Amino acid sequence: MRFSWLFHGLVDDGWFIVHNKQGRMREEMCMKLFSILPIALCAGLTLGQDLCIENEQLLVASDQNNLALFGIHVDTDGQTVVVGASDNSSTIFNGGAVYVFTDTGDGWSEVAILESLDLDPSDFVGYSVAVDGDTIVAGAWGDDGVDSLAGAAYIFERDFGGLDNWGQRTKLIAPNGGPNDLLGFDVDVSGDMAVVSALLDNDAVLDQGSVYLYCKDSGTGDWDFVLQLLAPDPIADAQFGSGVAIDGDTLIVGAVGDNQVGAFGGAAYIFERNLGGQDAWGLRTKIVADTAGTNNQINDQFGFEVAIDQDRIVIGAINRDLGGVFAGAAYLFERDEGGVDNWGQVHEFIPVDAHSGQQFGNTVAISGGRVVVGALRSNSLVSDTGSAYVFAVDEFGVWTEQIQLAASNPEMGDLYGSSVAINGDQMVVGARIDTEAGIDGGSATVIQLSSDCDVPCLADLAEPFGVLNLQDVFAYLGLFNAQDPAADLAEPFEVLNLQDVFAYLASFNAGCP
Repeated sequence: MRFSWLFHGLVDDGWFIVHNKQGRMREEMCMKLFSILPIALCAGLTLGQDLCIENEQLLVASDQNNLALFGIHVDTDGQTVVVGASDNSSTIFNGGAVYVFTDTGDGWSEVAILESLDLDPSDFVGYSVAVDGDTIVAGAWGDDGVDSLAGAAYIFERDFGGLDNWGQRTKLIAPNGGPNDLLGFDVDVSGDMAVVSALLDNDAVLDQGSVYLYCKDSGTGDWDFVLQLLAPDPIADAQFGSGVAIDGDTLIVGAVGDNQVGAFGGAAYIFERNLGGQDAWGLRTKIVADTAGTNNQINDQFGFEVAIDQDRIVIGAINRDLGGVFAGAAYLFERDEGGVDNWGQVHEFIPVDAHSGQQFGNTVAISGGRVVVGALRSNSLVSDTGSAYVFAVDEFGVWTEQIQLAASNPEMGDLYGSSVAINGDQMVVGARIDTEAGIDGGSATVIQLSSDCDVPCLADLAEPFGVLNLQDVFAYLGLFNAQDPAADLAEPFEVLNLQDVFAYLASFNAGCP
């Protein structure tokens, strides 16, 4: 006999009471209303995604060790994926390491583990990483070479020291470095330019922060210090350099402690090469968020992480309260929006399932018309499993959420979405506390996106297909009531229980790939 379950109403404790048409009734603790279906049950959710996952591969360190934080930072370029493990202790306690993977055609293989030549305890090499072509930059904010916690960064190059060898070319330090500067807190590289932030540099005022630029000499191959950038309006605790990103002649610097829109509201600065003179890096503009909802931006921490691709910039605001307390947000700015050479805000990213404490925007990445945003404390069935969200723009300039990514075997506290990177169809998501390779050893997942999305939709079970509505929920509950194996969506598999219902409702609420 086929059963068709109906939502009959709400009881005071927020549980749904479910009846079937034959008059039999059972009460299921199906969901808490505040977290499962905020709007999708009220109106059909039209499917319009043009992205889906073609394949994915989990990466872990070959020298698995506990507490390594493999995946704390990731980057990708072409056939190279770089994963930082800042607390790796394989050689020296918390010395850190950087892992390099190459696409062999049959999957991703680890080809190098990079440690600094002067590795010391608590250097935290790999806390930040970046790759462009044959160059890798790794930050080590704990390095004590100049002074206690002055910090440093390391340049590794392909074929340096032998064919296909990734060798250390040089160590980058600040010529005026001092104690607790934390040089190497964030890094990026583009062509012949490397940028390294010193989050708590005091050269302007206490903990204001600064950014150092280095340029590769085309003749000698040496990386030379170019200049130190300071905010033109320094304040104490601004943390200028909380995030840095460079692409060609454009550099963006986040400052989470800026107080223009409120204490720790945050800001970002855009610098351009040759602005104000040959090879000068001049300030083009300072930007803050134009927010929806409440205008109170105190402690939003806009600028926590930044990313750039040509004429588009994405900025994370980890503590924005739009979708709940500390739910987080991310913002997209485009060059020439609102005037020539003006960087104007064009979109505010908020995930469909936004909730308090999610910290959406802790990491961001952009490539072409795709934006990836991490939410390392996003909760599905388990606390702090983490998520990453992919957004895409259509031909009309409209940005929509395409995919919500989660670990294939989520566990409490994985922090999936600790870091993200994207280059075309290729994505990497770090989960720095994942236990796949030791307790809190960490992992990273390489994901291949596709625009050929003729794939089944888990949540779309009933006509009219292509629209999610109550009929799909009824269809799932019918499968569940009939103990159909098709309803078995969550562990423990081969047992149908409330976890399967939660899994279905989560997929319904998230839409379809």
